Amino acid sequence: MPSQIVLVQSSIVYCMVHMYILLLLVFEHRGSRKIFLLSFASLFGVIGAVCLWLLFTQGVAVMGQWGD
Repeated sequence: MPSQIVLVQSSIVYCMVHMYILLLLVFEHRGSRKIFLLSFASLFGVIGAVCLWLLFTQGVAVMGQWGD
């Protein structure tokens, strides 16, 4: 059973990384590319860190219950 939990957690991290890459490719920067990448990395770095912290401390069931 613990190996299934590791697979679920790693697949969630894999999907998060690919969603960030997709958003990076889709959104067009208005100013300099350096400022865009810096703001993108800092914003999604914080969001990703919070999501990963919730995932590894609370488990998968809590991930969809932020508003409840």
